[in-house]
Amino acid sequence: MPEGDYKTSHADQAASCVIGLGASAGGLEALEKFFDRAPVDSGAAFILVMHLSRDFKSMLDELLSRHTKMAVRPAHNGDKLLANTVYVIQPGAVLEIDGNQLKVTGRTTLEDSVPGPVTTIDTLFYSIARHWGGRGAAVVLSGSGSDGAQGLTAVHKAGGFVCAQSPETAKFDSMPVSAMPQAYCGPLMHQSSWLRLLSRECCFPSFFRKA
Repeated sequence: MPEGDYKTSHADQAASCVIGLGASAGGLEALEKFFDRAPVDSGAAFILVMHLSRDFKSMLDELLSRHTKMAVRPAHNGDKLLANTVYVIQPGAVLEIDGNQLKVTGRTTLEDSVPGPVTTIDTLFYSIARHWGGRGAAVVLSGSGSDGAQGLTAVHKAGGFVCAQSPETAKFDSMPVSAMPQAYCGPLMHQSSWLRLLSRECCFPSFFRKA
């Protein structure tokens, strides 16, 4: 099927599972490799949060669209979670899931309403745990700091699948290392990790068999 036909043919299907991905410094290369190997017909919605400068015009959705035949789109408030679709955070935004749709809040607005720093990856992961439970997954990729570790723990406790990039393959390993106590940590870009992620009965009951 030509790429354009694939990207439009599944547009009305609701997602069967939600996979949240968190990345920061060094994360673009990891994301490109991730989507190079990600199956395009899993039925999942992929939601990507990456630390971006508020004043930076992001081309992340355009860059990632070169590495997958799935639809890749900027994340907007109220977007329905559709199967085989990648939703990409925009500068100055905070992403959450509210049921089967996205909730997008301005980062400045959220900073004014909560104490302490806003950890955007944790925020996404917490919402996946609340609304999708065992049909949710959280993946932490290359980055500095510890954003994502607490939210990943919440997804794990809710029965979802959690995974972190191997520190040996990450350009910046502090985020994956912080996530390691709860995550399956292996060479994420290898097929064995994808088989383990996608064979979870709660997310993809028939897509992959266990290795």
